[in-house]
This record gives sequence, structure tokens and C-alpha cells, in this order.
Amino acid sequence: MRNRLIPLFIAMTLIAASCGGSDQLEIDGLAAEINPAECVEGQGEEVTIYSGRTENLIEPVLEAFACATGISVQVRWGSSTQLALLIDEEGSRSPADVFLSRSPGPVGFLESKGLLGTIDQSVLDLVGEDSRSDQGSWIGFSGRK
Repeated sequence: MRNRLIPLFIAMTLIAASCGGSDQLEIDGLAAEINPAECVEGQGEEVTIYSGRTENLIEPVLEAFACATGISVQVRWGSSTQLALLIDEEGSRSPADVFLSRSPGPVGFLESKGLLGTIDQSVLDLVGEDSRSDQGSWIGFSGRK
């Protein structure tokens, strides 16, 4: 997996609303509520996300990330378990840069297999210790009350 974009994506997901405007493009809908600024023009970078999260809830966040960074986002949607098993099957050949899970089980499975990268400490510091892995391989970025 290409781990260099993971910390950037996570940081931008956590602070998507705080981005300032830049170049040309604009977004609308829910993504505009998250990031109302003008979009940054892309430089050819791309991040591949395997998402087991509900598409209509996460897609606006991903659109806001793409707008704020200029990084193209490619998403493979499916159940968290299905996608975790796919990453396990793909192993080091997986195109996934980021795995978004609806539940902790699939994340724990991937962590136990050594298939998750390490998140930069500066990103880990953005969330409480109870919302991240002791190994620094995952963070929780949303939850239920």
C-alpha cells in the first residue's frame, strides 16, 4: 500500500472544514457544506480508498477532501468485511491506500495480519488515545452516541 497519502487523507478528513480556498473549481451539495472554499487544481496525485462506510454519508467528505487537496479520490465501495477480506487476498499488491470501516472487527483483522500502515504521530495526536490503535495503525474518525 502507498502509505504516504494515508496521513494526509486522515488529517484532511479530520479538518476538512478548515481548508482555505485556492484555484478554480467549485463544489456543491453536502461537500460544499463541509468545505465551502474553491477547489484546488489537481496535480495528478491519486488516493484509492476501500470504503465499507455508507456511501451517501462518506462521499461528501471524500469530495471535500478532493476539493481541498486537488488529490483525485478513487473509491471501491462494499461491506467492511468484504473489503477487509479483499485487502487480505491482495496483500502487498492491494491498490488501497486507505480503508474506511463501519465496524472495528475488519480493522482488527487487518491489523492482526500486518496489513495496515503506520499513521504519522502528528495525525494520531489529533484524536484521543481511546480512538486510536496503540500500534498507530488506525484511528476512529466518527462514532455513535
